[in-house]
Amino acid sequence: ERSDEERIITLDHRRPATVDAVLDAGQLRRFQELAARLPVPDSVVAAVVTLVRASRPAEGECPPNLREMIRWGAGPRAGQQLIAASRARAALRGRASVVTEDVHELALPVLAHRIIPSFAAESRGVSAREIIAELRKGLTS
Repeated sequence: ERSDEERIITLDHRRPATVDAVLDAGQLRRFQELAARLPVPDSVVAAVVTLVRASRPAEGECPPNLREMIRWGAGPRAGQQLIAASRARAALRGRASVVTEDVHELALPVLAHRIIPSFAAESRGVSAREIIAELRKGLTS
C-alpha cells in the first residue's frame, strides 16, 4: 500500500545496527589461515579447472549446448576463489581436506556474477544460475 511505502521511506536507516561479535579479528585471521592450509586433492583441482574452462564458450571444453548461451565465462581467478571457498566450507564442516561436493555446492555463489549470459540465453529466459546448474552436471558425470 502507498501508506506502507511512505512509512518505509521515512524510516531512519542511519542508526547503527547492533551486532554481536562472534569472533574477534585474531580468531578470524587464525581461521582463515587454517582454511588456507587445508589440502586440495588433485582430483578436486581438476574438477575446478574443468568447471571453469567449461564456462568459456571459446574453449573446446564448453558443452555444445551452452556455447551460444554464454557471452563471457569465468577466468582463472574464479577457480582460485572456488578453491578458497571450498577450503573454508571443508573447514566449517570439520573435514581435513576439500572434496568435490564442496566445489559443487559453491559453484553457484562463486560463479554467478562471473558468467554472463548471451543475448541468445536472455532471449530464451536462461539465467546465469541455470547455466551454472548445467555446468555443475559435468562435475557429477
